[in-house]
Amino acid sequence: MPSDSSRPRRPRRVHFQNLRLTAGERTVLRNRAHAAGLTVSAFIRRAALGKRVRARSGHLRLDAIYQLSKIGNNVNQLALAANMAGQVTAEELLEETLEELRAALAKLTE
Repeated sequence: MPSDSSRPRRPRRVHFQNLRLTAGERTVLRNRAHAAGLTVSAFIRRAALGKRVRARSGHLRLDAIYQLSKIGNNVNQLALAANMAGQVTAEELLEETLEELRAALAKLTE
């Protein structure tokens, strides 16, 4: 493993650039930086230098995928039960599935 002294050093950022924004612009900028998992400075720097800035897959998105997967599994169980019984009377499973769907949607819109 190379010693610390042999690693090339990144240039220190010592220059400041002021930027005037409206309150709305500042809010949008902060929200976009947060969605990308970056500080506002890093977000502005990357965007201004033409680098691609993407929103990260946050915890909420992964949780929503997990919840929707569970709901899909329940719907599959409903279809199987209805098919085996020859009728669609799996009301309890349907209600449980609808409650899970509502909970997942509520999390997505928080």
